[in-house]
Amino acid sequence: MAVHISSNAWPKGSNGKRMRLKASRPFLHGVEIRTLTSPHLLSGETGLFAIRPFMQFDIVGEYVGKVTERGGGEYSAHLESHTILGGLGLDAQNFGNEARTINHYRGIAEEPNVVMKICYVETLPRVMIVCRRDIAAEEEFLLSYGDEYADAYLSGAKPVAPPAVAVSWNELAGADCD
Repeated sequence: MAVHISSNAWPKGSNGKRMRLKASRPFLHGVEIRTLTSPHLLSGETGLFAIRPFMQFDIVGEYVGKVTERGGGEYSAHLESHTILGGLGLDAQNFGNEARTINHYRGIAEEPNVVMKICYVETLPRVMIVCRRDIAAEEEFLLSYGDEYADAYLSGAKPVAPPAVAVSWNELAGADCD
């Protein structure tokens, strides 16, 4: 009978250390942060672009930041439903990776091409950026930050801080999530 484990079992000793080092990736692969130019709606800001094709359901990478108990700054996402874990969130305002440069789709595209999805890795919740459809090389990754964000920031109003991005469980076409 197989033993239940919550993560991959790497060999011990120097062989395992060598294998982990070989497998580790310090950056998201297949993406590039670019400064946006005119006529882009966000000219002068940054965006995240594919430098290779991605297929529907591919994982672009993990959205990372400082874990907080109450949402937070301009680069926030819910780590888990606030009703389940007391409102744990991620704040990538000062700590984050390339995924923090993914822009809101409204005014740029008809709909978002990626979505944030929660999964559990090594027993902890993680927020992954997942492709909603095929994405071509040179295409910008775009999320929906939610109607609250769009109404507040794209209508001219100036709130103190944007709401955390809510991760919807069933946004992927064909997904069977509860």
